[in-house]
Amino acid sequence: TYTVSESDVPGPIVNNATVTAADPCGFSVSDWASESVNVTFTVCVNVTKTANVSVVSVGDVIGYSYVVENCGNVTLYNVTLYDSMFGFISVPSVLSPGETVSGELSYTVSEEDVCSPIVNNMTVTADDGLGTVVSAEDSVVVSVVYSAGVELVKVGSPDPVSVGETVTYTYTVMNVGDVTLSGVSVVDDMLGVVSLNVSVLGPGEWAVGTVSYTHLR
Repeated sequence: TYTVSESDVPGPIVNNATVTAADPCGFSVSDWASESVNVTFTVCVNVTKTANVSVVSVGDVIGYSYVVENCGNVTLYNVTLYDSMFGFISVPSVLSPGETVSGELSYTVSEEDVCSPIVNNMTVTADDGLGTVVSAEDSVVVSVVYSAGVELVKVGSPDPVSVGETVTYTYTVMNVGDVTLSGVSVVDDMLGVVSLNVSVLGPGEWAVGTVSYTHLR
């Protein structure tokens, strides 16, 4: 019996046997036979990517985990792992059959992520050292939720006011959501456009504007 090893790949395994013997008169006789056995083998690599959350908001941290596996029965060489968000990930360049390598990554959600789900792709490639290249990929999608809100407070002073006196209206606009607001503007149906000190508000920030009006009659 003979146990097939990786050194026999890609095959075939060629085995020659020779028989010799002597007849009663002392003459030698011989013969030989050859057998060729094909070798089958599997070149396989796999990657699994998961996230510890499915829904996030701005400022949350996503924890990613990954596992790379040699799912074949021959050694893999030149193993490379690429992540669409983190770039190339350092992994051992050689994986034996059944061997795995795992790791963790983290990502902090920013405002740039709020308009669509966060899609993270990971791709692994390797070869069998004989010219066969294999690859695999996995992806994980995390939904992003956010709150956009604005609040307006209008105060007139003095109050009450008499004919001929001037009322100064103060407008305070506050961003009560968790994302930045741009193009912030206020229009008063009696006094028109109100000039604000800023037009872009981060979460929790506010803008102020004033308009004066004299009540004549």
